[in-house]
Amino acid sequence: MMIKATKINVDEKRKLWIVSDLHLFHKRLCKGYPNHFEETRLYETVEEMNNDIVNRWNKTVQPEDQVIMLGDWFLNVPYSQLATEFKKYTEILNGEFIAICFGNHDFHLRSRVKDVNFYNKICFDYRGRHFICQHHDFNEFKLEESEVKDINKLVLVHGHTHKVEKLSECEFGKMNNVCWETRYDLADATELCSTNEEYLEVELNEDAMKVIEEKAKAVGLSTSEYVKDALVDFMENASEEDFQKIVKKIKGEE
Repeated sequence: MMIKATKINVDEKRKLWIVSDLHLFHKRLCKGYPNHFEETRLYETVEEMNNDIVNRWNKTVQPEDQVIMLGDWFLNVPYSQLATEFKKYTEILNGEFIAICFGNHDFHLRSRVKDVNFYNKICFDYRGRHFICQHHDFNEFKLEESEVKDINKLVLVHGHTHKVEKLSECEFGKMNNVCWETRYDLADATELCSTNEEYLEVELNEDAMKVIEEKAKAVGLSTSEYVKDALVDFMENASEEDFQKIVKKIKGEE
């Protein structure tokens, strides 16, 4: 199935976060209930889950930041309370919601919240790349070839799958999964992978991350942008001896 994307405006000077599938109040995602799914989140109860989502969100997102939500806000909320809960959570969660997409569990929510435009699919340009975002992955709701202008600058973002893997493949290349349980946090738009980009995930200890974050902030870059620039600089200036040492470490020979 193919859906036409709506072009939205994004402020490139402000931080942008993207997330999907909060599933607030969804008991079957919590392992403390007898009829939970085989694969659950880390939480015992919905109270623990809801509170953790709010706390992690507000630790990550600043009030002036931009947020895109790709659908599926609630489950197990009575129809009569949906508008109240939506208003409550959009007010207590930091950031400006610049776009909200329609998820497969949002039918009743959309009918109760009349003053919000729930998009099926959105596209926008942000810091040199073109983003296309929707709730379902791009194998289920496919792209049209006419939507793909420059494969080198294309970023595909989706939710819905509830998989923990951040990346998977579609016919145009890599696509980014931003479901809550993928990171237990929102995704920084600048750190998402382009369709044909090589993806390298490096685990660093907390002290190292703090140093990198401080250095990146000082020069106005995200952590991933700073690390990429540092790697490029190293590759351009490293001696042959240094380069071979890195190769041996990668191969496990040292």
